Amino acid sequence: MEIKTQEFRNEKDIPRVHTCDGSDRVPTIQIRDIPPKTRALALIIDDPDATGGGVWDHCVLYNIPAETKEIHAKNIDTFQSGVNSWGKERYGGPCPPRGDRPHRYYFKLYALDSELEFKKPPNTEQLTKAMKRHILKEASCMGVYSRK
Repeated sequence: MEIKTQEFRNEKDIPRVHTCDGSDRVPTIQIRDIPPKTRALALIIDDPDATGGGVWDHCVLYNIPAETKEIHAKNIDTFQSGVNSWGKERYGGPCPPRGDRPHRYYFKLYALDSELEFKKPPNTEQLTKAMKRHILKEASCMGVYSRK
């Protein structure tokens, strides 16, 4: 399984348009080679370099249809969304404190053997716990961003 984006290469700079300094638009995420027994996908975008030593979640999506080949600005709202670290059910782009060293942003995709059920939108911890025994395959890519 592979995940990549057209807007930046793995481990390279994320363009400003996809950040809080731009229009906060999710980059187009391309998905390839999904395992045959996949019933749903999940996507977590996070920043392990968040100020304060924790991980900051920028996007939490689950029950993405297994046949999905791209996630982009025009279809992201059609997928079930969990709660990010801002307490919102949507994509929030990179937004590190001004003057911090570049932060790393991981786009992590999971192929699952079933859909997941929640009474209310999950945060990353709840989603990760629910996915634990259902992960068929994982893939990730990473971009970096810093604010002047």
